[in-house]
Amino acid sequence: MLIAPVLGVAAPTPFPVVDQNPLTRGFYHPLPTAARWDSTDAGSQLLLTVANTNNMNRRGGERLLVDAESTELRWVWNEDIDSRWRLRASLPIVHYGGGVLDPLIDGWHKMLGLDGGSRANRPDDELAIQYSGGGTNIRVDRSHTGIGDMSLELGRRLLVERTLAVSMWGGIELPTGNAKHLTGDGAFDVGVWFSGDWRPRRDLSFAATLGGTRQGPGELLDGRRADWVGFQSLVARWDSTDRLYLQAQLDVHDSYVKSTHIPLLGPATILTVGGGYRLLSGWRVGVSVSEDVAVNTSPDVAFQFTIRAPVDFP
Repeated sequence: MLIAPVLGVAAPTPFPVVDQNPLTRGFYHPLPTAARWDSTDAGSQLLLTVANTNNMNRRGGERLLVDAESTELRWVWNEDIDSRWRLRASLPIVHYGGGVLDPLIDGWHKMLGLDGGSRANRPDDELAIQYSGGGTNIRVDRSHTGIGDMSLELGRRLLVERTLAVSMWGGIELPTGNAKHLTGDGAFDVGVWFSGDWRPRRDLSFAATLGGTRQGPGELLDGRRADWVGFQSLVARWDSTDRLYLQAQLDVHDSYVKSTHIPLLGPATILTVGGGYRLLSGWRVGVSVSEDVAVNTSPDVAFQFTIRAPVDFP
């Protein structure tokens, strides 16, 4: 969620969002990347994401209950190696708890006359994550805060023109999290993806990402995890001023679990809308909200907030 490096020229940068599903968070979800970059968007960035999930399902021999609110604070660092190569590191800190958003979401559903689903059968602000099926049993019912899996990624520019850019990325996720507490998967996972953007006008731009991850053997859902998981994203951005932009993004990923009848463990489609603003001091802030377009395949709602210091900030 960055403002265009060149004022007045839209440079679409995808929202740095990934699926906040508690049961699949441990798998490798690379943050979307921009096709073009320069020194003005290097350095550190902090991402705060709050997600609320309420899902109950029984199909075949599988049983699922997820009633949780997660808070993720993620540190992201970018560094240019030279004019073509960029290195990125990412490390999240994750908290699971009952949360505080249940009454707000219930009120929103009632006001709009929407179906609250399984929320009516669950007390507000309580934590319960349970899954059983295929020889797997997962249970988390106590609040927990821990470090998630760290990722290291390398990008290379392939094409940079005035209206078109393409880059290629590869990455590895390290098992620094805890599979038992659902902050990691206990495996070394790798991924590769391409990012591209098209800028037909100075105030309008589009971007896309296409790639996949290879899931290594690990502790979380071992024997059930898919070998390869594809993911895609589409972005449309409008720069209303030199400092303010609005953006919509659609993210899709394949199922991380083989042979499941539970939608929350299958493919997901997530819509994110929001924008960003660059202050006169050079600080950049962003805010967005994500919804599960394919209902019951990801958290009901996730709020993201980002902040980046000026490049010359001490």
